[in-house]
Amino acid sequence: MRPIHINLFTNGDCTNINTWSGLPYYFYRSLRNHGMDVTPLNLAPEPRTKVVLRRALNARARVIRLVRPDYRYEMLRTRLHHAVVNRKLWFMTRRHRDADLNVFLTFTFSSRKFVSVPVVHFCDRTYEHHLEDIGRLPTRNDRAFIEIDRQNIENADLVLTTGQACLDFITSRYRPRRAFCLRTGNSTDADVPDPERLLDEKEQSKNILFIGRGAQSRGADILIQSFKLFNQRRHDAFTLNIVGVNPNELPAPLRAPDPNIRFHGYLDRSIPADLAIYNGLIASAKMFVMPRRSGPFPGVIREALLHCTPAIVSSISHPEILMHERESLLVDSLDPAAFAQSMDRLVDDPVLWRRLATNGHRARSSHPWSSTAAKFVDIVNDCGLLKNHVRASSSNVPVCAPRS
Repeated sequence: MRPIHINLFTNGDCTNINTWSGLPYYFYRSLRNHGMDVTPLNLAPEPRTKVVLRRALNARARVIRLVRPDYRYEMLRTRLHHAVVNRKLWFMTRRHRDADLNVFLTFTFSSRKFVSVPVVHFCDRTYEHHLEDIGRLPTRNDRAFIEIDRQNIENADLVLTTGQACLDFITSRYRPRRAFCLRTGNSTDADVPDPERLLDEKEQSKNILFIGRGAQSRGADILIQSFKLFNQRRHDAFTLNIVGVNPNELPAPLRAPDPNIRFHGYLDRSIPADLAIYNGLIASAKMFVMPRRSGPFPGVIREALLHCTPAIVSSISHPEILMHERESLLVDSLDPAAFAQSMDRLVDDPVLWRRLATNGHRARSSHPWSSTAAKFVDIVNDCGLLKNHVRASSSNVPVCAPRS
């Protein structure tokens, strides 16, 4: 019997670990490891096409700014970009029309109007949800892309979300045929040493870790202020390691050099040297702190928990998988002093620190990507989306029987 054939569409190369947060890479790999035939299809325009697009959009922006000086645009949310990608998508679907499923890691594009292959969307946030999160009123252009999301969601055979908040938003605003939450695994290949040994090493650590892109949404500015308050009380004994943010993204008063704050910039995990630094920072951190303001739950927090690293996160950002004083400390505000106090708690109470670190490791050890792939197959089977595959197979045995 031939394996299930999936076309996996992403905005970027899903075979590269650096695409988005690594989710496309690990999802692609887990499906392949589960025995599926996965064709990775990159929706992003070719580099030369991107250059032409950028020039055209910049020329248009210069004209608009003569009337609206504050005009800004995001290339992914322009009609020109959408038209170019849709044309590329049409060619892809014609070339790969023999798939059992077309899976899109986005809500913005769909093959529904091109081929009759069942369509699945798997994503962490709709554009409308994103705009509400950042408190921005939608423009006329935004409303056009909100409508595109709505049509794709409601016309899809199956909608999957990475978190419950996104699922609740979709089911309250739109009318999907079928919608479920599919939790993702731990986006890391690092070997996790014996947890008891790791706990003993981390208990003595003086390192605090932040990994995230987008200084504003991830609260890097709040973190630096809180760390300075905390470290002043600790006689500058601790070091804050920041990955993914450059000092020039921060407000001017926070850019001043501090010997206890180290900016590592962007670490490319496809480069062995960068990956070694990245893994080393997680392995040596005593705690992971992110006063994030909004956005989907960052997968890097799962990595930290897996490596016995308690997390301190703002509760207002709805960190779905975290529970206060189970594997994390949730802070009810974005006040730097409140985050500094939570850091103090983890340092001053070694029993609390060890309990949170142990619980986080145990919880994430039971959520590998293999379980995500198995659950994905269960869902598409239960929804009857693989009927064509069964008919095309040489045996009447179910392709992937639901797990007991």
